[in-house]
Amino acid sequence: MILTFTGRAEIATLTLGLLLSVTLSVEARTGYINDEMEVTMRTGESTRNSILRMLPSGERLEVVSVNSDTGYARVTTNEGRDGFVLSRFVTYEPVARDRLVTANRRLERSAQRIAELEAELNNTKGENTNFSQNQSTLETNNARLTEELNEIRRTAANAIQLADQNRNLTSTKNNLENQIQEIQVRNSTLSSRSGQLWFMAGAGTLILGILAGILLPRLKLKRRSKWGDL
Repeated sequence: MILTFTGRAEIATLTLGLLLSVTLSVEARTGYINDEMEVTMRTGESTRNSILRMLPSGERLEVVSVNSDTGYARVTTNEGRDGFVLSRFVTYEPVARDRLVTANRRLERSAQRIAELEAELNNTKGENTNFSQNQSTLETNNARLTEELNEIRRTAANAIQLADQNRNLTSTKNNLENQIQEIQVRNSTLSSRSGQLWFMAGAGTLILGILAGILLPRLKLKRRSKWGDL
């Protein structure tokens, strides 16, 4: 059986693929196309194999195996397409451009978080200032209320003292009124007795006058008769 060059090449490719899958298979890893602009993904591990597609820088791949002899890596794209690329163009960390984008995103998030923290800090400072002002106001109000309470206590003490004085004055007034009533009763009694005495004196005087009016003429007649007898 005579094999053409094309047939031999296909058999060699299949044989090499089987050997790679058996002897050079490793655990699949996530890789990225490095900073080269574009990398060819071929059907086999040779520039003679046809190009399946061009992979741009930063393309995310699943590295199935790496052949250090040929310098090719067997990869699977995100679309599930298998092929081979030069392993020197594969890196296991995101390329610098993607890392820069990621770093910029993280920086933006960090800056945003810093701005949020600064806003929270300013709000906290404002709340602290308001709290200090409120505390000062409360202390002032407390001092004022304490003074008012002391004034009320003093007023209450004065009111109690005034109430005691009022009770004493009321008692004194009642005593004086009772004494005045007693005096008025005594004066009334004395006035009545004085009226009676004056009445008796007047009656006595009247009686004496009447007696004098009766007796005096008689005494005069007696005297005249005595003189006449002489």
